Amino acid sequence: MEQFQLTGVYPQGEGAILTVQRMQDGSWVDFPATGSLSGETFQIAVQTSKSGVNRFRVVDSDSGLESDEVRVTVG
Repeated sequence: MEQFQLTGVYPQGEGAILTVQRMQDGSWVDFPATGSLSGETFQIAVQTSKSGVNRFRVVDSDSGLESDEVRVTVG
């Protein structure tokens, strides 16, 4: 299992709940990690055992606004 932090800035997103999603078999699926904003920034702990390149993004659960994706190599 590898753990890392997804961090970012979400201007004017105060109070938003962010859901992490991972690309799986060509579709974005919810990943068991969520976070909230402090000011305009977020930091969400993510832990995965899937080796290789993993593609993640965060989604504002209220508005549906999606972040750009990030690629994380595990293993």
